[in-house]
Amino acid sequence: MYHVDNSIPQFIKEAIEEGYRKLDALWPINHTISFVANKGKSRHGYCRKIRDGFYQIAINRELTNKEDATEVVMHELLHSYPEVWDYSVKYRQFHTGEWLKRAKVVNQTYGVHIQRTNSYEKTKSYVKWRFECSNCHHIWNYAKTPKWMATIHRAQCPFCKTRTIRQIDIKGVDAYE
Repeated sequence: MYHVDNSIPQFIKEAIEEGYRKLDALWPINHTISFVANKGKSRHGYCRKIRDGFYQIAINRELTNKEDATEVVMHELLHSYPEVWDYSVKYRQFHTGEWLKRAKVVNQTYGVHIQRTNSYEKTKSYVKWRFECSNCHHIWNYAKTPKWMATIHRAQCPFCKTRTIRQIDIKGVDAYE
């Protein structure tokens, strides 16, 4: 049984329904889950145990499409199973053990790509800063201002070891031209 907060966008509500249905088919969900909206830049969701048999899952409302939202929902739902939760809390390993086994089963069964970590590409707030090495053309994308930006002239490319990193705008044009 689950409840969805009204502030969650419709396509994410559909993703919640789909993810819940798929996981319930593999391992019956015998606990109550409340889905709430979350707006964050560093994660797409989280699962919190409120009390025995009741979990709260927050889903980032800035996710951009249903497929990504479904993967996030399934990722967080895996955390809500009591046997996964107990292992995770006891060993402080939230993406290993039982969670990892179940994530692999879900990926193989449904052809999705549930990952341990998130990727900023899934949200609207993905790229705020972009940098490129003028020598090897490696590009870095940041959602937050990097600490080293104030001293960009001293920043060294870890790939070619030159000091040729420059800021480019989001569209790929040199920000200083």
